[in-house]
Amino acid sequence: MLKTARKCVFAAIISSNASLARFKGETSIMAETANAGNRHKNIWMRLAVP
Repeated sequence: MLKTARKCVFAAIISSNASLARFKGETSIMAETANAGNRHKNIWMRLAVP
């Protein structure tokens, strides 16, 4: 009984860490794409203005 409970807790910790890491990864990817989009916009603005 105790061993299975311990296994469950361990699995829960691992899965929560994995989802946290995934969440952090996704947010950083979103931030990167936003930055890239802004940089693109700035380049286009510079090209448009003579």
